[in-house]
Amino acid sequence: MRDEIDRPVPCETTDVYGSDAIALMMRELGTPYVALNPGSSFRGLHDSIVNHLGNRDPKMLLC
Repeated sequence: MRDEIDRPVPCETTDVYGSDAIALMMRELGTPYVALNPGSSFRGLHDSIVNHLGNRDPKMLLC
């Protein structure tokens, strides 16, 4: 019975945000850490570093 259930096929997201590109550029440049005071000015970059890159390379340090 369980095999008869339709299951959605996972797909990769096609949304690309400017902050994702900046976060990837920082990774490619070898930036190990980013120190920032989170707020509305850095909301997109904060989101991209944590969610898109998994908070690794660069790792975010909250000030």
